[in-house]
Amino acid sequence: MRLKYTLLACCLITFSACDKEDDVPTEILEGMLVWTGDYRADGCGFILTTENEIYKPINESAVDDIYKANSQTEVKVKVKVINYNKSVQPCRSAEPYNEIKILEIQPK
Repeated sequence: MRLKYTLLACCLITFSACDKEDDVPTEILEGMLVWTGDYRADGCGFILTTENEIYKPINESAVDDIYKANSQTEVKVKVKVINYNKSVQPCRSAEPYNEIKILEIQPK
């Protein structure tokens, strides 16, 4: 009986210690990080454009303010992301964007 409770406790500790994002594969994307403007001024924050796709970061706070300007800016970047492969339509954009979470970002 004691062994049964010990095994149960071990299983609970093992499964509760896992973070869902640890198991999610990451991707390296290269493209243009575009600051479209502040949401309060009808902008859409940051978007990342590549040759084939437009991405919307869900964690824009991970992007340093050096990538922002008073007007729309574009910077070539290399970004490590979690790609959720989920289509979202943020702001007033007419087209859907692919949702990502930025893990690392560096100018190219």
